[in-house]
Amino acid sequence: MKTSKVIEVKVTDPAETPYILLAFDESVSEEDIKQALIVTKKDETNRIDINWVGEDGQINSTYEINAGTDLIENVDGNKYRVVLLRLKSGGTYEVNTDSLTLVREKSKGVTVTPFEKLDLSLHSGEVTGQVEYAEMNTEYTLRTYLAEKEGGADYLIDEQIVTDSNFISVTVSPSGTRAPTGEYYVTSFLMTEKSVEVTENGASKTVNALAAIDSWQSDTTVDYTNSNQPAAPANVTLTFVGNEVMKAAWDKVDDADGYRVTVYQKDGNEWKDTGFGYDLKKSKDGQLDNSINMALTVGGNAVKASGENSAVSVPAENLEADKDYRIGVSAYREVPYFTESTGAGSTESTETGSMEGEETSAAEGTEGSTAGSGGTGTQKALTAKYYSKETQSADDGVFLPEYKELKISFKVGDKECDKDNGVFHAYVGENPGTLTVNCDADSITITRMDDEDSPTTLTSSNSYDIPDFTGSLMLRVEGKQNKDVTSVFLLVSRDETPPVLTLSDPVFFADRDTGEYAVTGTADAGSEIIYGKTSQSAAQSVTAGSDGRFTVSGVLRGADNTGVLFLSAKDSVGNESTQQMAMITRQTRYAVTVNGSYADVSGAGSYAAGSVVTVRAGSRSGYTFNGWTSGSNVVFDDPNAEETIFTMPDGSVTVTANWSRDGGSPSSGRDDSDPRYAVGIPDKTENGSVSVSPKNASQGDRVTVTAEPDEGYELDSLKVLDKNGKELELTDKGDGRFTFIMPAGRVEVKAAFTEEAKISPFRDVPTDAYYYEAVKWAQKKGITGGIGDGLFGPNQPCTRAQIVTFLWRAAGAPVVNYAMDLTDVPSDAYYAEAVRWALSQGITTGTADGRFAPDATCTRAQGMTFLFRASKASADGAPAFSDVAADAYYAEAVKWATDNGITNGTTSSTFSPGSGCTRAQIVTFLWRLYAEK
Repeated sequence: MKTSKVIEVKVTDPAETPYILLAFDESVSEEDIKQALIVTKKDETNRIDINWVGEDGQINSTYEINAGTDLIENVDGNKYRVVLLRLKSGGTYEVNTDSLTLVREKSKGVTVTPFEKLDLSLHSGEVTGQVEYAEMNTEYTLRTYLAEKEGGADYLIDEQIVTDSNFISVTVSPSGTRAPTGEYYVTSFLMTEKSVEVTENGASKTVNALAAIDSWQSDTTVDYTNSNQPAAPANVTLTFVGNEVMKAAWDKVDDADGYRVTVYQKDGNEWKDTGFGYDLKKSKDGQLDNSINMALTVGGNAVKASGENSAVSVPAENLEADKDYRIGVSAYREVPYFTESTGAGSTESTETGSMEGEETSAAEGTEGSTAGSGGTGTQKALTAKYYSKETQSADDGVFLPEYKELKISFKVGDKECDKDNGVFHAYVGENPGTLTVNCDADSITITRMDDEDSPTTLTSSNSYDIPDFTGSLMLRVEGKQNKDVTSVFLLVSRDETPPVLTLSDPVFFADRDTGEYAVTGTADAGSEIIYGKTSQSAAQSVTAGSDGRFTVSGVLRGADNTGVLFLSAKDSVGNESTQQMAMITRQTRYAVTVNGSYADVSGAGSYAAGSVVTVRAGSRSGYTFNGWTSGSNVVFDDPNAEETIFTMPDGSVTVTANWSRDGGSPSSGRDDSDPRYAVGIPDKTENGSVSVSPKNASQGDRVTVTAEPDEGYELDSLKVLDKNGKELELTDKGDGRFTFIMPAGRVEVKAAFTEEAKISPFRDVPTDAYYYEAVKWAQKKGITGGIGDGLFGPNQPCTRAQIVTFLWRAAGAPVVNYAMDLTDVPSDAYYAEAVRWALSQGITTGTADGRFAPDATCTRAQGMTFLFRASKASADGAPAFSDVAADAYYAEAVKWATDNGITNGTTSSTFSPGSGCTRAQIVTFLWRLYAEK
């Protein structure tokens, strides 16, 4: 049985939409309805096509009917499958549902009044109009925006309650602080309060919120001027200046408080924001730079800046060289304002979109200050940044080439300049001479660091006359290739002290037969020894060794028995000593008489002065050999050895082998009694003391004399006189001990001490310098050998590698088996074993990232920490310095150092932990730790 129903739908308003509502039992499916439903106009037989609307809700306007179905629960408690037919026009329709049962009382025709609609227009900066189809007793809100695109909502400029739906008026101000300066479309949204269900923390609740129900947008634009927004920068340029650095510059904006610089990199045909730039602010004196040199490839810190968020400091990733770049620059003004805050972190700004908010400093206002008196509301002080439009540099950008470092080296005269800790060093004498720069560059410029306003550009010869100066002169040498500049520093030190030339003897002997001779002596290590047979002809030369010793060999001519040689020493900077004259004479032979020898070959004979003589005592039955004796001009290599040597003096000598009868007295080949004689010593000596052992001895006994000078004094003379006043021969055993063979009779010991002469081990260490004793001690102990050329470099920075090496040598240079994995300590470096030892002893752990930083200057904090750890000591309490925090890693070390006299700080209240140490200071600290204890 077919079911049908005639339904009339009347339309009284052209804006109304006609519908037919059909209701079925809930058991009827959507597909059943689609198959069965037929709709015709009354008294017509043509079936009307129906468009069944899908999930997207799109209505097809070409159909007479658009339909949709839904399962709903009615207020009667029953569920119905309903069909809503949207008609193009009203009228009387016949609905046929075939065998499906229609719930007739629920099925009917209806019309729907349209939703509220804005009818607005824009004229002369004013939006006017009405709300069409406004509902009674409904409150509407109208929000009006400026937008860069038609229909957008970028900047809110007005919000009002619609009090009269038939009359709306919004004034669009041509200026203010609501939006940046520019051209905008106007958009208005009609809003009303709606109830919506939300889920928060797992619980559902109903809240009321404003929802837009219609909008209107203008098709023309309005001009808007932001009174707080500065003008956009003009003439933005970007230029490559060299060394992977580009300079950005622009015209100054008078009312700007700062600039935001954004860096763009070319990617194909597009310019992409690198995410990094610069936020330039005024200096303390109110100056604002309108240019910046940008080193984009070296990391460090950068500013991440965009048009949407505030600029923040971030670690800079290296940008690439050999790429194209351009920049964009915006000016900004900072305007302080306050916002109400009713809870922690809750702030709202009345300004929208045209600025960035930042909290001000305490001087400008801080969160929590009371807004007025009473109440719980607080104000939070913010600073608004108003940005101008961004102006970009040229479209073609700037190419940033990779930096190529130039190789630079120097010569002063013909001597290469060495590099130490990144600085080249040259040493010059009274006439500084000429500096030659070796560098393949387009141009070379030299600048005195004490007169940076007068640089010198070298000619094609690359030579530079070193100017006159006092003490030392620091030069900056810059080689320029294209636009890249390589800079190095050269420290020129003046040394006008001539080397000291000392001849071994004023007279040198030539071989009697051949005439060959050798003149020997000492001078400064590495100095040139210039010699000739007259003072004017001195032109030949030899070089003194690392120990300062030199030898000049020659031959006397023909039958000449004598000759002279003039010698002087010249150091590397041209300082020359005064000439000295060496006398040369052919050797004569002198007699050696040996008494008391029982050897087959005693060594007696004729010898030339300076030759080595070997004497032998042999053996004697019933006697024990008791040593050799002779005059004071004979010095035995070992007077106690049965076979020994001495150097032949200039004259004949007699040597005696002394014997002691087994069980009897000593003798020199004859039988005597065995009396004992006194060894007299002075009752009192000035500046030292003398002792003997034994105090009584028999003839032939060996007696030891010990001379001990007081602090600051040394032994000047020591004599032992026999009963006839004759001076006995002494053998120097070292450390102030001397021996002699007791004669037959009393002897007297006489000693004199004199003030110790101060002789500096280095030319640049004065004997009155506070560090003289420390440097002398360190040189004697092998802790340091200086920096070469007879210099110590007391005022040069002491590197971390040097102090660890000093400590290691002071500890005896121990070899340790300890794993060392530091990336910047080569295994063949002079300091490698010292660092390995320091790591094994916990003296250092390196700096960071597996590095030791050997060439970095050792700071006072690091130096005290190294010494403290090496001493294995401890300290209680906090150091009394304002710049040493109690929890600083070096605090205990500083306390220990001051308690033990290692250092007293830089002032009474400061220690200066971050200041670098010189070589003189570090060696002095070591001396106070090790030598003075």
